Amino acid sequence: MMSNQKLYTLLHVIISLVVFAFLLVGCEKEGAVIRQNFDEFTIQEQINIGNTMKQQIESMQDVYPIMNKRTNKCAYDRIEIIFNTLLNTSVVNNRKDFDWGVYIIDNDQIKNAFTLPGGHIYIYSGLIKFLESESQLVAVLGNEIAYADDGYTLNTLKEEHGNLILGDLSLGNSVSNLPDILIDLPYIQYDEELVTKADSVSISLICPFQYDAHSLQDFLESAINSNIEWVFSKKGGDINNRIQKIESLTGNCGKDEDTFETRYQNFLSDCF
Repeated sequence: MMSNQKLYTLLHVIISLVVFAFLLVGCEKEGAVIRQNFDEFTIQEQINIGNTMKQQIESMQDVYPIMNKRTNKCAYDRIEIIFNTLLNTSVVNNRKDFDWGVYIIDNDQIKNAFTLPGGHIYIYSGLIKFLESESQLVAVLGNEIAYADDGYTLNTLKEEHGNLILGDLSLGNSVSNLPDILIDLPYIQYDEELVTKADSVSISLICPFQYDAHSLQDFLESAINSNIEWVFSKKGGDINNRIQKIESLTGNCGKDEDTFETRYQNFLSDCF
């Protein structure tokens, strides 16, 4: 039979181990996420990452003044019609899985757009007003859809910030430098291979519709000398080489389709 002294010693050891374990958990460094596979994120995890980022963006109105959908119905209606039309094509693999949405940032000084993992797409009013036609808007939105759908933004974030931070975001954990990550996100640099792939997806999305397939090329050509942030972020190496690749991709898309420039300019006049 165990003596009282031995029993007391055993209980003391057990209590000490439990306290030590709690201390270890409490001192766990941010980003220390236990995952079986650091290289892959499920559809739901990508959605979780995007939703966590979206919630943070919504709290950063000084940086990202998102236009209210209810009070800016005119602006959103047309853009969402185009956006949803592009989504409902077989080219978009996760069209039924991701938590898709498009949001307008009320800033005319910045001509950019960016995407979060899981399907949230943000476009600045400055870029909307810079675009010359509806077909150019289609090209840009199609491009951004590709960055979310095919994981280009996710993979670039992994390279920039590591899997541990994304793992924390997928679990809804607090990441102290998330605001800084999101401030930099619109200007993150994508490598040439990803940009080329996104351009190819964008052209594939445009092709089935009666939009000018050369619209992405036309937009880039007009933006080269205008210091456009979107082009800077998604330059993908030599911009002229990119334009040549886009031109070769449009060869099978038909010619002389409509740009719907007049309709787009009317949209800008009525809604912005």
